Amino acid sequence: MTKSIYPDLKNLLVPADVFRIVCIDERQIEEDNKTNPVNLPGATYCLVDALKVLYRYSENDAWDVLKKVGIPITTHIDNHISSEHEGLGCGYAMLVETNPKKVFAVEPIKSVVRLLKVNCVGGEVLHYLNNHQAKAAVINYKQGTSIDQDELPILGLFSCDVWAAKYYAQFIKQYDEKIDPQKFADHIEKVFISTVKTLTKNKINRFIRLK
Repeated sequence: MTKSIYPDLKNLLVPADVFRIVCIDERQIEEDNKTNPVNLPGATYCLVDALKVLYRYSENDAWDVLKKVGIPITTHIDNHISSEHEGLGCGYAMLVETNPKKVFAVEPIKSVVRLLKVNCVGGEVLHYLNNHQAKAAVINYKQGTSIDQDELPILGLFSCDVWAAKYYAQFIKQYDEKIDPQKFADHIEKVFISTVKTLTKNKINRFIRLK
């Protein structure tokens, strides 16, 4: 599967809308995608956790900084998850809550608490349809691009735009000079790999790198 789709993937890269972040999920998004968003683990959540683990931010301080510097605030829930557990619709959020070490998070945070935070700051909550059917995972380093969101469910691809983590970190660095954008991006890549391996129980353990 990996070798057969690899030659086509670069042809599916389109300009990314850096003002929208969605998860690495390969499922269809219910809301209309008028633009092609950036893909990161847990959408904004992984940026919060990166600040906590790399620079010892508190949960609240991390959210405050992202909001202050204008980072897009986004998460998703599933259309088939009960309202009591809807925050668990995001696999990354579920791992942070139940097994944070798997995604290198410093502490467990309930997914419903983070979902409430997104709502409180006026962020975007998307709704994902159907069950996972991912077959492969892609790490995209090509600046300013992401794989066409409409193609992800068709090809069954988890996708992470690692370049975007570095891009957003540059804005955070304007607030906190200690931030190292490359270190930030390297951490997000590591988180993506572990997230995919854990969620798929190592059924996906090879990663296509687009450079």
